Amino acid sequence: MDGARLNCSRGYAQVIPDTFAENHQAGTTNRIYDPVANVAAAINYIWRRYGDISRVQQANPHLPPHPY
Repeated sequence: MDGARLNCSRGYAQVIPDTFAENHQAGTTNRIYDPVANVAAAINYIWRRYGDISRVQQANPHLPPHPY
């Protein structure tokens, strides 16, 4: 265990372990804290979930604020 709580976000792109595993990019390490593997998994997630990054509210200044 790396000291983080079980389902906390980790790494540069703040990916949770299950999302990292489901969207892992072949050819990258299996280490969630590896910056290349972390960002690659996050990009794969964005493509699968949203189609492209412009549909992600935080990445598109033209979309209205989204309450969480």
